[in-house]
Amino acid sequence: MARIGLRNGKGRTGNYMTGLMHDALIKYYTYVQADARIPPAIKKTLDWMWSTQWDTGVQAFKYVSEPMSTGGTTPTGPEPADRDGYGWYYSYSGNATYRTQAEAIFAGGVAGAWLDGYKQFNQNYCQGYRYLFYRQ
Repeated sequence: MARIGLRNGKGRTGNYMTGLMHDALIKYYTYVQADARIPPAIKKTLDWMWSTQWDTGVQAFKYVSEPMSTGGTTPTGPEPADRDGYGWYYSYSGNATYRTQAEAIFAGGVAGAWLDGYKQFNQNYCQGYRYLFYRQ
């Protein structure tokens, strides 16, 4: 499983969709079965996203990994699903690198949150507690 997430068949990934997949896997691992394959799969995608998709200048992930007919790579602001995977993996592994990365994502979300849309508002305020729980 090289990358988890939305792929259009051409090797491109929707980073927010990868975050949603992380969320589903985390819930499965937590509430259904602690499948030993899940943490390494999540770690692999977190590492890939951080090394190739994170834009330090704007403190956000690219929207998609490469330009597509339906959208470009311009970061749209951190999404809660992005930050939750990093927070969960920190909680799971104790590896402080993932907490540091999650903190950067969280800071980017605070600094650059676009809250005019109901979807974005709900994502920031209805899901934001998960990261705060994971980082304890």
